[in-house]
Amino acid sequence: MKPNDFLKRYQKQITLPQIGKAGQQKFSESHIVIIGCGGLGSIAAVYLAAAGIGRITLIDHDVPDVSNLHRQVFFSLEYTSSKVEQLHTHIKQVNPAVAVTSHQQKVTKQNINSLISDADVVLDCTDDLYAKYLINDACVLNNKALVYASIHQTEGYAFTYNPDFKSAHLRNFFPQISEAVIPSCNDVGVYNILAGMFGLIQANEAMKLLLNLDDRLENRMMIYNVLNYSQQFIACNRKQEIDVQKIWEESTYIPKTKPMITEIEATELDDLLKKENLKVISLLDEWEDEEPIGNATRLALGDFTEWDYKFEEPNNYLVYCQGGSRSKLICTKLNEKYPAVTFYTLKGGKDALQQI
Repeated sequence: MKPNDFLKRYQKQITLPQIGKAGQQKFSESHIVIIGCGGLGSIAAVYLAAAGIGRITLIDHDVPDVSNLHRQVFFSLEYTSSKVEQLHTHIKQVNPAVAVTSHQQKVTKQNINSLISDADVVLDCTDDLYAKYLINDACVLNNKALVYASIHQTEGYAFTYNPDFKSAHLRNFFPQISEAVIPSCNDVGVYNILAGMFGLIQANEAMKLLLNLDDRLENRMMIYNVLNYSQQFIACNRKQEIDVQKIWEESTYIPKTKPMITEIEATELDDLLKKENLKVISLLDEWEDEEPIGNATRLALGDFTEWDYKFEEPNNYLVYCQGGSRSKLICTKLNEKYPAVTFYTLKGGKDALQQI
């Protein structure tokens, strides 16, 4: 960007004494990693891009669903692309000078360290409790600043972890992952304005970290109710050290109760093929008829551990057979072996497709 264009675009920010030319230059040299590009992350990403953050990395495995649109306002079902792809495109329209990197995948214990390795600030915008502890522990061990937020019905929660000041992190507030069943927004709902508000709070905390401004949400968690405007802060000083390294070595960050295999009806297949980054695996034997689904990869049933096939993110996999029973059994085993990958099985198998 030419110097004059730079000054014109960010004039209103540069005029602020808290930012100035030096602060704006700091923004342009910084890298923020946003994990989760739904209601929180999509809002934070766009405002950080508009503010002039030089590099933004987007991480999310999902594609937009119609139920997301009331709070994830930058997505459209007109496109079949993923959340990170649509958000990437929108950010480049808002500010072409921002370097955007997209990863359509879930964060796991195996990939998170490399994903945040050169981040100045990490934003946890996920809605999964295990992912939140994974992100927290990785940031603590890698000395990465972290801005946490979550929303539930009409309340939002946020705090900032700053390794430079050894401030409190998630395990100081809540040492262990709760084994209680915590309902998702799909079950109990979420107030759409809340997502926007807390996405902006995360963007604000990230910018304050880069500028080293006072009064950040360090050693305190903010809880805000969007309906009655009540606000409270839970103080938490890092008095007792927690051995995060030991926890990391002993944890898988995967729920003990793994999700049930998703069975889809034959009538749902066309919609799924359009919306998901889906790979199709056929368990039909050689003597069985030709494949009813195009581009399917046929694998012999046998012992699936011997398959010379890599099941990897960001792909989801539909596994089907002649009648549906074999594929359901194999999907159960695959889900145990590859817990970060989503598997579908076709109810009734090929037989069900032929009856449509």
